[in-house]
Amino acid sequence: TLARALYDVYPYSPYRWATETSLRPLYLLLPLMCAGWLWMLLSASEFGLEVLFYALIGSVLAFMPAYILLFLFVAVPIGAARENRERQALHAATANALIRLGDKSALSNVLFAAFLPGARRRKAVRRILLALLPKLDAEDFDLISEEARPKLTQLLTEPRMALTAVRALEFVGRGQAAALTEQLTHWGATPEVREEAARVLPVLQARARQENAAQQLLRAASRPPAPAQELLRPAQEQATPAEQLLRPLSDG
Repeated sequence: TLARALYDVYPYSPYRWATETSLRPLYLLLPLMCAGWLWMLLSASEFGLEVLFYALIGSVLAFMPAYILLFLFVAVPIGAARENRERQALHAATANALIRLGDKSALSNVLFAAFLPGARRRKAVRRILLALLPKLDAEDFDLISEEARPKLTQLLTEPRMALTAVRALEFVGRGQAAALTEQLTHWGATPEVREEAARVLPVLQARARQENAAQQLLRAASRPPAPAQELLRPAQEQATPAEQLLRPLSDG
């Protein structure tokens, strides 16, 4: 999806990111070498053909070390800086596109990108979240993947995102978010955040009770059946020994 561009997953990575970095040293070396060879050819009568020959061999042998040094200390830093600028521009363009589309189905992927490195990427992601999270309603509970829900809960710790996140948890949050939401009722950055957390907290606590009850039923249903030898069996009849049977009294 479009949101995957936020964590640098592209259908086709720009070809120039790989090729320009490797070709940039050639753009510097080849003109210098050609200029040197031309100068030596023009000066062949002055230095002699033998000197010219050894100069050509020396320039060829020096080409590879010079290329490696230019690649490591010039081409790679310049290429990395340019690639980083283009990635940041892609993040900003992706954010603008998702906001205009209002695509709530992209929220799981957006939440995954919320805590990736890069200040500008995080800024772009939070612009998307501030625009799309308020669009959630009671019918969107399954819209957020289980892996992405902890990321939404983690946003409660950010003052700028806390209000939007706690309102979204009312519709898509699991009961596990109740503990952090309860802390927000006491330590929220603003009175509005604390009031909103207090309003949403009973919803999350009720959801937590339902989830715990469902887990207990699931555990009970998944218990293996008792072995046959542990089942109750009817008591076996035992024959009374002959010496214990009642016998008539002998005439005395």
